[in-house]
Amino acid sequence: MATEPALAGAEISVSGKQGAYIRPQDDSPIMRYYLSRLQVVPSLSAIDDHIYKATFSWQATDADAHAALINQQFAGRLRATVSGGNGLDVIPPHVNKATGLAYLQQHWHVAPSQTAAFGDNGNDLEMLREADYSFAMQNAIAPVKEMATYLTSHDNNHDGVLATIDTLI
Repeated sequence: MATEPALAGAEISVSGKQGAYIRPQDDSPIMRYYLSRLQVVPSLSAIDDHIYKATFSWQATDADAHAALINQQFAGRLRATVSGGNGLDVIPPHVNKATGLAYLQQHWHVAPSQTAAFGDNGNDLEMLREADYSFAMQNAIAPVKEMATYLTSHDNNHDGVLATIDTLI
């Protein structure tokens, strides 16, 4: 996928069961901040791990157009969802944040009526359906604000989640 012309110029990270992986040209402080158990590898095709997600980001490109292209080209096999800024996550079509939240709810016996979820971008839409207390961040995209039941008083750059949690507990 990394050789696809539509993905030219993208910074790429791959997340797997054993850790996260980047190419040497993608090594940066921001990658090191967001990725745990990070390994710099000479080639992403040489990774021997169970891969969960590939993330692509561009400095000055609209990720929505790339997501549409990937979703069309890999329909039913992969799904791209914009994750914020100029980045997108490519994941299996049946996996999203709602899948993880539903698992945690079941594991901890927590009902949707006892759950709060916060979102700001397209990769949060499904998750917001799983929580009765669904919050869109002040700086969320329009579809997230439409999906969520509530709106935070601050954006995610000014402790919007923490401020809201303080009012809930």
